Amino acid sequence: MSFLYPHYLWLSLLAILVIALFFLRFRRRTQIISSVLIWERVFRRKAVSALWQKLRRLLSLILHLLILTLLVFAGSRPLVSQGDPAPRLVAVLLENSLAMQAVQGDRTSFEKAKREILKKLRSLGGNDQVLFVVSEGRPRLLFSPSSFSRERIKRLPAHFGGTDLAKALDFTLKTMKPYIQQGMK
Repeated sequence: MSFLYPHYLWLSLLAILVIALFFLRFRRRTQIISSVLIWERVFRRKAVSALWQKLRRLLSLILHLLILTLLVFAGSRPLVSQGDPAPRLVAVLLENSLAMQAVQGDRTSFEKAKREILKKLRSLGGNDQVLFVVSEGRPRLLFSPSSFSRERIKRLPAHFGGTDLAKALDFTLKTMKPYIQQGMK
């Protein structure tokens, strides 16, 4: 099990506050009684209800802590995986044009894009498949889901021409369609 917002688990430290308020709230009040007869009535009442009062206070504390635990747990949004997730088809469209050869810092935009794509692809599951399209002049399928290779992405050379991203996106969608229709087999 994992959590979508694990930082919410820090809110469980509020349990310390709940416990502190619990002990501060139930202080006994001192009463001054002048007669011994009244004392006898007080002791009889206390003997009967003392156990129930302690139990009631303890149940109240447990209920407060349970509510706090449920709220913290719900806020952290637990994720439960049930076996292997369904395979996904991930389409990657990389623009390889002259504009991507602009230097930003120590690398070109194209090299940064390849590095970011490789980083994202590392998070894919074992059943996921990748369709990789490169847009250089005209779009081309670098590899289909059955021939995915990280090394081919790393070795992809720069292209110094123009590109049409609208055509590249249309090509990517048309290329994906058969894989989606046949269930990515």
